[in-house]
Amino acid sequence: MNERKRILIVDDNIHLLKNIKDILKVEGYEIVAVEKGHLAVEKVEQLNFDVALIDVMLPDMDGLKAVEEIKEIDNDISIVIMSGHIDTRISIEAMKLGCHIVPKPIDPHQLRMIVKSAIREKILVVENKITTEYLKEQKRTLEVILELSNQLHYVDNLKELGDILVEKLSLILKANIVSMMLVNNKKKQLHILAAKGLDQEIINNYCGKIGEGVAGWVAKKKELTLVPDVEHFPYFQKENDFKYLSKSFISAPILYKSSLLGVINVSGRVEVFTATDAKFVSLITNLASLSVKNIELITYISETKETDFLTNLFNEFYFKRCLNSEIKRAYRYESSFSLVGFNIDNFEEYEKTHGKLASEILIKIIAGVVKGNTRDVDVVSMGRENDIFVILPQTEKDRAFFFAEKIREKVQNINFSQEGISSATISAGVTSFSKETKNEEEMINQCLKALAQAKKDGGNNTYLLK
Repeated sequence: MNERKRILIVDDNIHLLKNIKDILKVEGYEIVAVEKGHLAVEKVEQLNFDVALIDVMLPDMDGLKAVEEIKEIDNDISIVIMSGHIDTRISIEAMKLGCHIVPKPIDPHQLRMIVKSAIREKILVVENKITTEYLKEQKRTLEVILELSNQLHYVDNLKELGDILVEKLSLILKANIVSMMLVNNKKKQLHILAAKGLDQEIINNYCGKIGEGVAGWVAKKKELTLVPDVEHFPYFQKENDFKYLSKSFISAPILYKSSLLGVINVSGRVEVFTATDAKFVSLITNLASLSVKNIELITYISETKETDFLTNLFNEFYFKRCLNSEIKRAYRYESSFSLVGFNIDNFEEYEKTHGKLASEILIKIIAGVVKGNTRDVDVVSMGRENDIFVILPQTEKDRAFFFAEKIREKVQNINFSQEGISSATISAGVTSFSKETKNEEEMINQCLKALAQAKKDGGNNTYLLK
């Protein structure tokens, strides 16, 4: 059913005012009539009008001046100027203000036609504005998705993926509480991969069963849910659904084909979430789905392939296997070996300044320097956070320290200008096997501790853990 149109009539001639009201009421319009310009302005401030018919000669102000003030309040309203003396000035000013003109005395048929035309104009103006805003919103959404897609292109671990998506959703939707959950299919549980606005203890310990609570229900149904008021949602459990601290929320499954990967939850906003917000979350879950599967594939290949994609050094998984074997060998034969870790100084700042490509070139150059100065028996591999590790069999700590210093000095003396990047330095941490060494993780942590101390001492430095 169409909404009843509201017409404002402004004329100080009471008889004419009544005549116009009678003509337009027959058409089913809601009529508001006033005799002065300032009263018309007040009415427009109070109510929404589709059309205003305004006499050009009003007792308290010029009719065209009243039009200007009305347009400042509501620029979408269609204006019809009424005048018994339409001269050049009135015609030009009315044209500038985008007004229709109807001459006095009023012809009922002409009035009805002009009002209908003005209403159609108002509808078109509003529809055009809605369409324009919709297109702008779509453009903004596409820009965000494109930017996010480019950013996720370089992400190769799930935690970083979760942190990026949570932060982006919080920023765009102005939501204080956002979480990304992944599913454990064996246990049929959800755990939190990344979150904003939740206590760390909750993030670490939360295990939600599929089918229980809001996120569990969404995971079971595999359908996006937009709820204006969570307390009226039948699957809301106050004691468990800690994340829904405001009334409105969006919860969306992360699906790959028909398989459930996880759930994204968005809440913590004063304003009620809209269908547009839900569509944005849906787009993000699509990106999340592809990224999760991509990372799983990269992880699988990394676990089955022995070398790193970028540097062609051994990867972290192969490195840990070798380190574990070396520790067992050292225990069995009471031999010694050392572990050296290298890391580029101020790498995060370098990446922000020079970009991803230049940073990757830098890593490859330094990896080449390390590899080019090792023996065949040494194991050179990439670790996390762009660490480069070298296992040095049958090498005491003093010789390992000398090796690390040699690499550090070589990097310091490289002329990077030929590669189009600025100079760079590295720090090194050195540790050696001892009978107190329990496993590979402990030895890696000792090496990283030494590396952290080298950076703490100013960088471009080597630290030997005693």
